[in-house]
Order: sequence, then structure tokens, then C-alpha cells
Amino acid sequence: MQVVVIGAGRMGAIRTEDLVADPRVDEVLIVNRTPDRATALARQFGARPLAWADLAGLPAICRVLANLGQFYGEDRYRISPLIQQQVSAGKTIHER
Repeated sequence: MQVVVIGAGRMGAIRTEDLVADPRVDEVLIVNRTPDRATALARQFGARPLAWADLAGLPAICRVLANLGQFYGEDRYRISPLIQQQVSAGKTIHER
């Protein structure tokens, strides 16, 4: 079983430690708004950090950015060409 822990603070660390020790759990993924904290906690317990973009998926991120741009009418929410290419190719943010 694969489990995602959201948050790399004190409670996230407690849950991660419990889950890593559970024989029913094959993999623990950690998501945090600060990727460095997720990575540090993952290293501490042998888990794996997961970026928010990977969890939500690029198509969902594109929808959110498009909606923000439409609502606020601001160019800063435009979707980068790289992200558009990745979505069109059906790839994640990290795939080449």
C-alpha cells in the first residue's frame, strides 16, 4: 500500500515514523508546501518526497492557472510553454 503524508511538521513526522514501521505500507510519500522540508523528513525515515505538482497533476495545475488568470485578468498566471508541452505530451513536470 502507498500512503501520502501531507505536511512535514511535527505531526507529519510522527505519522511518517509510524507508517514506515508498518509492514502493510510499501511506500510513504511526503508532501509539504516547502519541498526542502518534505525532502528532509523523507530522508530521515527512508520515505520519498513528492512535489505538489506531481500529486495534483499538471492538467489540474493548468486549469487552476487558467482560472486565476481569467478571474484576476493578470498575465502573471499564464501557463509556461514548458508546462503546456508536458501536458500535451501526457508527461509529469519532471519527465523529459
